[in-house]
Amino acid sequence: MTLERVILTIIYVISLVLWVWILPRSKWRELCVALLACQALTWINSLIHVQWGLYIFPVREFPKATNLSFTLEFFLYPFLCAISFIYEPKDSRLKQLCRIALWVSIAVAVDVLLNQYTNLVHYIRYTWYCAWVELYVIYWISNTYTRWFFKGMRSDTGGESAYG
Repeated sequence: MTLERVILTIIYVISLVLWVWILPRSKWRELCVALLACQALTWINSLIHVQWGLYIFPVREFPKATNLSFTLEFFLYPFLCAISFIYEPKDSRLKQLCRIALWVSIAVAVDVLLNQYTNLVHYIRYTWYCAWVELYVIYWISNTYTRWFFKGMRSDTGGESAYG
Protein backbone atom coordinates (compact mmCIF):
# COMPACT_ATOMS: atom_id res chain seq x y z
CA MET A 1 0.00 0.00 0.00
CA THR A 2 1.41 3.38 -0.98
CA LEU A 3 1.78 6.36 1.33
CA GLU A 4 -1.15 8.06 -0.40
CA ARG A 5 -3.49 5.12 0.20
CA VAL A 6 -2.42 4.98 3.85
CA ILE A 7 -3.19 8.70 4.25
CA LEU A 8 -6.63 8.28 2.64
CA THR A 9 -7.38 5.37 4.97
CA ILE A 10 -6.26 7.40 8.02
CA ILE A 11 -8.54 10.27 6.95
CA TYR A 12 -11.54 7.93 6.84
CA VAL A 13 -10.71 6.21 10.14
CA ILE A 14 -10.17 9.46 12.07
CA SER A 15 -13.30 11.04 10.58
CA LEU A 16 -15.50 8.07 11.40
CA VAL A 17 -14.11 7.84 14.94
CA LEU A 18 -14.83 11.54 15.46
CA TRP A 19 -18.32 11.18 14.02
CA VAL A 20 -19.37 8.12 16.02
CA TRP A 21 -17.59 8.53 19.35
CA ILE A 22 -16.80 12.23 19.78
CA LEU A 23 -19.65 14.21 18.23
CA PRO A 24 -22.87 14.32 20.25
CA ARG A 25 -25.63 12.22 18.73
CA SER A 26 -28.04 15.14 19.06
CA LYS A 27 -25.92 17.08 16.54
CA TRP A 28 -25.73 14.41 13.81
CA ARG A 29 -28.66 15.89 11.86
CA GLU A 30 -27.00 19.30 11.74
CA LEU A 31 -23.66 17.71 10.87
CA CYS A 32 -25.23 15.88 7.91
CA VAL A 33 -26.89 19.01 6.50
CA ALA A 34 -23.68 21.04 6.83
CA LEU A 35 -21.68 18.18 5.28
CA LEU A 36 -24.03 17.87 2.29
CA ALA A 37 -24.14 21.63 1.73
CA CYS A 38 -20.35 21.84 1.74
CA GLN A 39 -20.01 18.72 -0.42
CA ALA A 40 -22.08 20.28 -3.17
CA LEU A 41 -19.96 23.43 -3.17
CA THR A 42 -16.53 21.76 -2.92
CA TRP A 43 -17.41 19.26 -5.62
CA ILE A 44 -18.47 21.95 -8.11
CA ASN A 45 -15.51 24.16 -7.16
CA SER A 46 -13.04 21.33 -7.64
CA LEU A 47 -14.56 20.23 -10.94
CA ILE A 48 -14.05 23.73 -12.29
CA HIS A 49 -10.48 23.95 -11.00
CA VAL A 50 -9.46 20.59 -12.44
CA GLN A 51 -11.15 21.41 -15.75
CA TRP A 52 -9.24 24.70 -15.95
CA GLY A 53 -5.97 22.94 -15.09
CA LEU A 54 -5.32 24.76 -11.81
CA TYR A 55 -4.51 21.55 -9.97
CA ILE A 56 -4.57 17.81 -10.48
CA PHE A 57 -5.03 14.73 -8.33
CA PRO A 58 -2.45 12.15 -9.48
CA VAL A 59 -3.68 9.52 -6.99
CA ARG A 60 -7.46 9.15 -7.06
CA GLU A 61 -9.89 6.63 -5.66
CA PHE A 62 -11.98 6.40 -8.85
CA PRO A 63 -9.62 7.28 -11.72
CA LYS A 64 -11.99 6.13 -14.47
CA ALA A 65 -15.00 7.96 -13.02
CA THR A 66 -13.61 11.38 -12.13
CA ASN A 67 -10.45 13.44 -12.09
CA LEU A 68 -11.14 14.51 -8.50
CA SER A 69 -10.00 13.08 -5.20
CA PHE A 70 -13.14 11.68 -3.65
CA THR A 71 -11.75 11.62 -0.12
CA LEU A 72 -10.37 15.15 -0.06
CA GLU A 73 -13.03 17.06 -1.96
CA PHE A 74 -16.10 15.03 -1.08
CA PHE A 75 -15.30 13.91 2.46
CA LEU A 76 -12.43 15.62 4.33
CA TYR A 77 -13.09 19.30 3.59
CA PRO A 78 -16.89 18.98 3.96
CA PHE A 79 -16.43 17.02 7.19
CA LEU A 80 -14.21 19.77 8.62
CA CYS A 81 -16.82 22.31 7.55
CA ALA A 82 -19.54 20.34 9.33
CA ILE A 83 -17.48 20.13 12.51
CA SER A 84 -16.85 23.87 12.34
CA PHE A 85 -20.61 24.40 12.19
CA ILE A 86 -21.32 22.07 15.12
CA TYR A 87 -18.81 23.80 17.38
CA GLU A 88 -19.25 27.39 16.23
CA PRO A 89 -20.05 29.97 18.92
CA LYS A 90 -23.65 31.14 18.86
CA ASP A 91 -23.15 34.50 20.57
CA SER A 92 -21.05 36.72 18.31
CA ARG A 93 -20.91 36.99 14.52
CA LEU A 94 -17.24 38.00 14.74
CA LYS A 95 -16.43 34.87 16.75
CA GLN A 96 -18.24 32.77 14.14
CA LEU A 97 -16.20 34.30 11.31
CA CYS A 98 -12.97 33.81 13.26
CA ARG A 99 -13.89 30.19 13.97
CA ILE A 100 -14.53 29.60 10.27
CA ALA A 101 -11.11 31.17 9.56
CA LEU A 102 -9.51 28.75 12.03
CA TRP A 103 -11.11 25.68 10.45
CA VAL A 104 -10.30 26.90 6.94
CA SER A 105 -6.69 27.42 8.00
CA ILE A 106 -6.56 23.83 9.28
CA ALA A 107 -8.02 22.52 6.00
CA VAL A 108 -5.60 24.57 3.89
CA ALA A 109 -2.65 23.49 6.04
CA VAL A 110 -3.61 19.86 5.39
CA ASP A 111 -3.96 20.65 1.70
CA VAL A 112 -0.54 22.33 1.52
CA LEU A 113 1.11 19.40 3.33
CA LEU A 114 -0.55 16.94 0.97
CA ASN A 115 0.56 19.03 -2.01
CA GLN A 116 4.12 19.26 -0.73
CA TYR A 117 4.75 15.68 0.41
CA THR A 118 2.35 13.38 -1.45
CA ASN A 119 0.80 12.79 -4.86
CA LEU A 120 -2.73 13.27 -3.61
CA VAL A 121 -2.91 16.84 -4.95
CA HIS A 122 -0.56 18.84 -7.12
CA TYR A 123 -0.94 22.59 -7.65
CA ILE A 124 -0.23 23.71 -11.21
CA ARG A 125 -1.49 27.30 -11.32
CA TYR A 126 -2.91 27.50 -7.84
CA THR A 127 -1.69 28.77 -4.46
CA TRP A 128 -2.51 28.19 -0.82
CA TYR A 129 -4.02 31.67 -0.41
CA CYS A 130 -6.42 31.05 -3.32
CA ALA A 131 -7.43 27.82 -1.59
CA TRP A 132 -7.88 29.70 1.70
CA VAL A 133 -10.16 32.35 0.19
CA GLU A 134 -12.23 29.81 -1.73
CA LEU A 135 -12.63 27.46 1.23
CA TYR A 136 -13.54 30.39 3.47
CA VAL A 137 -16.32 31.41 1.10
CA ILE A 138 -17.50 27.79 0.76
CA TYR A 139 -17.50 27.24 4.54
CA TRP A 140 -19.28 30.55 5.14
CA ILE A 141 -21.97 29.75 2.56
CA SER A 142 -22.40 26.24 3.98
CA ASN A 143 -22.67 27.53 7.55
CA THR A 144 -25.11 30.26 6.53
CA TYR A 145 -27.25 27.75 4.66
CA THR A 146 -27.21 25.27 7.55
CA ARG A 147 -28.15 27.98 10.06
CA TRP A 148 -31.00 29.04 7.77
CA PHE A 149 -32.11 25.41 7.33
CA PHE A 150 -32.34 24.85 11.08
CA LYS A 151 -33.57 28.35 11.96
CA GLY A 152 -37.08 27.30 12.96
CA MET A 153 -36.00 23.99 14.48
CA ARG A 154 -33.64 25.28 17.17
CA SER A 155 -34.90 25.66 20.68
CA ASP A 156 -33.84 28.63 22.78
CA THR A 157 -32.18 26.43 25.40
CA GLY A 158 -28.64 25.36 24.67
CA GLY A 159 -28.83 25.51 20.88
CA GLU A 160 -29.98 21.91 20.59
CA SER A 161 -32.27 20.90 17.77
CA ALA A 162 -35.93 20.90 18.69
CA TYR A 163 -36.18 17.42 17.18
CA GLY A 164 -33.05 16.02 18.92
